[in-house]
Amino acid sequence: QSLTQKTSQRSSRVGTRSEQCYTMAEIDFLIIIGGYLSVCGGVKVATVEVDTLHLAAHTSDHFLSVTIDAGVIGEHLDPVQNFTPPRLLNMARLLAPAVWRLGGTSEDYVIFNHSMNASQSRLDRDVAVLTANQWDKINCFSRDAGWHLIYGLNALLRTKEGRWDSTNAEQLLNYTSNKEYTVSWELGNEPDLFYEHSGPNVTASQLAKDFKTLRSILNRFPSLGKASESFHVKLAGPDTATLTRDNYFRDFLQELGDGVVDAVTWHQYYENGHTAKEKDFYNPDLLDGLIGSLAGARETAKKYSPSSEIWLGETSSAYGGGASNLSDTFIAGNLWLDKLGLAALNNYTTVCRQTFVGGNYALLDRDLHPLPDLFVVVHACRIISHLYCTSA
Repeated sequence: QSLTQKTSQRSSRVGTRSEQCYTMAEIDFLIIIGGYLSVCGGVKVATVEVDTLHLAAHTSDHFLSVTIDAGVIGEHLDPVQNFTPPRLLNMARLLAPAVWRLGGTSEDYVIFNHSMNASQSRLDRDVAVLTANQWDKINCFSRDAGWHLIYGLNALLRTKEGRWDSTNAEQLLNYTSNKEYTVSWELGNEPDLFYEHSGPNVTASQLAKDFKTLRSILNRFPSLGKASESFHVKLAGPDTATLTRDNYFRDFLQELGDGVVDAVTWHQYYENGHTAKEKDFYNPDLLDGLIGSLAGARETAKKYSPSSEIWLGETSSAYGGGASNLSDTFIAGNLWLDKLGLAALNNYTTVCRQTFVGGNYALLDRDLHPLPDLFVVVHACRIISHLYCTSA
């Protein structure tokens, strides 16, 4: 089946792609894969005309961003090594300016203790300690890379009454303010799945109240979160794993109201990395399933928190660490390019790729060498810039 036919079929099925909207990233992919197929022989290659006079969307400086899992805290294992390897820094600079989210499931099992040393930073199997020395290295890395750090605070520190206990977070905020570090914040990772991770069942209503508490605390630290004139996010959330489970995403935003979070965040993966197949990575039905989710989350955020940005706060091809020999290969670029284009067309200001390093879906391997999707990201940063065009 010709590439032209596949392009036409997808365009006709998707109502939100008015005027056959394609991003420059998608067009680049068509050119690349079309050239490959033409070399193989016997395949028609599509001709795409780009209307550069009509822009479909603008993106932000930090549209292409990344995550690093908080599990690196307390582990001191390769490849991160307390964010000191020169190669790690050099690779990071390729993506500047970018937001990097240090969070994930492990964030809700990390506490801050500025008096401990690194050798004491693993209390037991479940709890890690973020030391002052580690925090200093994290922030130095962020500064030297030209990135902006958004850090996920532990939401499972609860009082007997079930409210969030902010004591430890305030210690970290005080230390960060005294050091004059520029950091933005989240509270909890995938709270709609807390009970599946043997954590307390924190309701959407309660978490919204906890976010209001955090916002009032952050207001005491005017310098925190101010990265530049173009970046105004101090607090982001709720980082739900889904949009529909128990209506957690909607109920949280409804209870929260406007003006508390600066960015509404949710997580997206196409499928389970342990069961993913090669054919899934070029299945248009799988790709098109993202369209409704992006639009639905955007509309929900607009209804309840209209002054906030909308982010994909964590996203990749497949959850569970990615799909081995798929998520870390060139075939995953199809999903990634499509996602970037759809997010831009839906006015998402940030897309945080899971992960920069760690897992089968990383941009770097364990030796800190680039994997295929890093080339995609760098190409997008340098060529696409802020402009997304429509195809004629």
